[in-house]
Amino acid sequence: MPHQSIILEDDIFTLTPSAQGEMSSAETSLSTSELQVLALVNQETTAGDISTRATGIAHDVVVGILRKLHHDG
Repeated sequence: MPHQSIILEDDIFTLTPSAQGEMSSAETSLSTSELQVLALVNQETTAGDISTRATGIAHDVVVGILRKLHHDG
């Protein structure tokens, strides 16, 4: 079973150059939901707040997306 990062409600994420490239690329490999979550990352917003602000995406899905984005860098 692969190791999964623990995402805490008060964790704060930052955009990497790779993430910034995905957001600005017309040929991104990310899904719409992943892009929506990524757009909420801003070095100030907690994981809990991102989950609350991610319209139409269930909390456990947001956590999964944050875990995937963290793993992928």
